[in-house]
Amino acid sequence: MKKLAIFALSLAAICSVNACSDNDDNSTVGYKPIDITSRQLALTKATSCDDYRDHLLDGLAMAIAEERFEGGYHYKGWDDVESVANDTASPDSAADGGSAGEYTTTNVQEAGVDELDSVKNDGNYMYTIRDEQIHISKIWPVTEMKEVATIEREKLVSDKYTDRWFSPRGIFLTDDKKLIDIGESYTWHYSEDGYWYGHYSGLVSVRVFDVSNPADPKLLKSHQIEGEFVDARLIDNRLHLISSATPQFRWRDVYKLSEEDIPGVPKWEYESDFFDEDGEWSEEKWQAYRDAEDEWFSHSQENIEKYAPVIRAWLDEKYPDMLSDYHWPNYYDGQNARPAVACTDLYIPAVASQKEGFLLVSEFTGNNYENYKATAIADDGWTVYASQKNLYISSFSYNWWWSCGEEECQNYTHIHHFNLGNQAGDVQYINSAEIDGVADDPFFYSEYNDHLRVVSNPEAWGNSPKGHILSVLDVNTPRVMKQTGVVKGFGKDESIYSARMVGDRGYVVTFRNTDPLFVFDLSDPANPKQAGELKINGYSSYIHPVGKDHLLTIGEDGDENGRMTGMKLDLYDVSNPAKPVLKYQTKINEEEYESDGETSSGSYGWSEALYNHHAFQYHEGSGLLAVPVNISKWTDNYKTNSYTYKHFSGMFVYRVKPDSDFEFVGGVDHADLVPGDDSYWWTSVQRSRFYFKTAGVYDKDAYIYTISNHGLKASDANEPDKTFGVIKY
Repeated sequence: MKKLAIFALSLAAICSVNACSDNDDNSTVGYKPIDITSRQLALTKATSCDDYRDHLLDGLAMAIAEERFEGGYHYKGWDDVESVANDTASPDSAADGGSAGEYTTTNVQEAGVDELDSVKNDGNYMYTIRDEQIHISKIWPVTEMKEVATIEREKLVSDKYTDRWFSPRGIFLTDDKKLIDIGESYTWHYSEDGYWYGHYSGLVSVRVFDVSNPADPKLLKSHQIEGEFVDARLIDNRLHLISSATPQFRWRDVYKLSEEDIPGVPKWEYESDFFDEDGEWSEEKWQAYRDAEDEWFSHSQENIEKYAPVIRAWLDEKYPDMLSDYHWPNYYDGQNARPAVACTDLYIPAVASQKEGFLLVSEFTGNNYENYKATAIADDGWTVYASQKNLYISSFSYNWWWSCGEEECQNYTHIHHFNLGNQAGDVQYINSAEIDGVADDPFFYSEYNDHLRVVSNPEAWGNSPKGHILSVLDVNTPRVMKQTGVVKGFGKDESIYSARMVGDRGYVVTFRNTDPLFVFDLSDPANPKQAGELKINGYSSYIHPVGKDHLLTIGEDGDENGRMTGMKLDLYDVSNPAKPVLKYQTKINEEEYESDGETSSGSYGWSEALYNHHAFQYHEGSGLLAVPVNISKWTDNYKTNSYTYKHFSGMFVYRVKPDSDFEFVGGVDHADLVPGDDSYWWTSVQRSRFYFKTAGVYDKDAYIYTISNHGLKASDANEPDKTFGVIKY
């Protein structure tokens, strides 16, 4: 019997503290028969906790149906439903006293929208996460490098009935020297009888430190939100945190309800109940099965009333040792902890469409981030994109309860749009959209001139025989974003590997055997169009704009059959969108395997920058590029039974200019920071930063700082084998 992601959320506690009451601002959602022919895309604001409770009961009914009827409710009218949506750090250029004149920071998707990272820096100091510690190091001037402080986190202790662990998610550094540390703690509670069906609880931790004196960081504020971390952004020193409040339903209760006898609703055995005595398929029995399913739903409210889900999402200023029980522990007394959102600030879909779903959009403001406001949507979503003014959260149809019907399955993405307001923290739900296909990467989204451009794959995963889709949406349309234009059918039988939209241009890379780079003209929202295409071997997994007319990418090279042959860097000239040109290319390593029967040799390479843009560091003024690289080369002599290895685990530095070929500048190796012998060579160099003594002067007094699990190094950016300073963690 498969597990179901049934989530129970604690309602009574929210109402008791928030004094939830009915009001007349919106129509009541309430309980409805489940019929998606009348579904609405726009969310409806709850008028009371009972609205959301009824919505949860619908979801629980679907969960039991999927377990009881082996495949989910069939939803009359599915094939007749049409898509509602289709109908309607920049560098600091001024030296400040003893600070560096110019330096790079976290590589982000949108200017002015900071993203969580494991490393943050200013003109003088570096802040680095290592496990459960935050190391604060003075890095400028380079001759005075030293660690000045370490922020520790209390260790979580497991016992006989619980497993507890902590996972750091990242840090922000504000303009006014506040360090925001976000992490997530987990507790798995085993049942007393030792069965596996215990329950899980999670807490998202937000700690704010004053680092105006980095050598003496002071804790200003600590918030804990019950649930799971999704994503976060820092815009104009306002913290926007997205979390999922999903404490789980006890599996044993789901199993019990799915198997117990309910009057008028028989259990079915697929092998025996759908065939007649001659072993032929019986339409009559199939219809009886569907009738029983309908009967279940007609009585679902009364059948599951005793298992009524409850809402649980609390904001707390203390760090509890644990959530001691599935039911409310005494710890939550309404004083130390309070509801993270009121029921009347929660938006509900017309149909309980997701297996998971209670997303909190929280905002922290104030001098010490003591002010908290939140809104929420009763939906699931793990892809977040933000501009400086708006936030978008997406959910996908492959998680919906309903089945696709007997014909071909169609995938959709639902996009929920929030306006981020102003310094007062007035985050508001604005509207929603539905597009064809799955858009599950933040780089598939881009907002420009009040329009949202989205790249999607009609398939949930893998190659798409239909090709891919680029949709353009008007973000100001009331309730449902209007689709103003669309491009379909590019990259057939391939998968999307990367995308980037900058201004009125869009770039998408797909791959199966070759790497087509598609260029789109997005200047007219009503008429987006494919402007050009270039096919080369391999693929690009990250696209970085260089000026207006060039793209710098990292990916893997390949042959005409799609076999990967090693990592590569490409520089494209897109000054003529109709004819994109691969201007320069360099291999980061050659992956190979050779054998003559007596010896064999090979090589392998990998880089975090292949999948994490924070590991990609490019400074356009100097043309300096840094990417972390792990390369292993080996030789095996069969006769002597001997092996030889050559490893590099560090940072490669290149000089990349639009008018000249790639120049390999050198590498920074962290192997000498590894304690003990050299058998553990994988040092996990993760991030880098470029620093320049004088803004605009790049040929001298230029430095690269590289960070790994073992320490921090300062090297000459133009001669990386020269080391000026080292800090060991």
